[in-house]
Amino acid sequence: MNPIVCVGSEEKGDVLVTLGLQEESQTHQIQIHSPVRSLFKKQQDQVVAEMVAHYQGSPLFIEISDNHALDWVLRARLLTAFQMLEHWNG
Repeated sequence: MNPIVCVGSEEKGDVLVTLGLQEESQTHQIQIHSPVRSLFKKQQDQVVAEMVAHYQGSPLFIEISDNHALDWVLRARLLTAFQMLEHWNG
């Protein structure tokens, strides 16, 4: 997986997003870890799907480590990660 971008933190109320390009896959691989996943799965999946839909590039590996972040925090972290990946990937 190349390159790898990490944004955010594991502090309470924040989310850590790790984003990289898949080398051997034709589809996106998305992992979401959250202590409130059972309550907010639909909202988290929707935010990720919206952000991935705007990405025009190679398949991605996305790992999200949520620590009770609100949806707008997740969206902002994903946007930043995508912008950094596009900048470094040319």
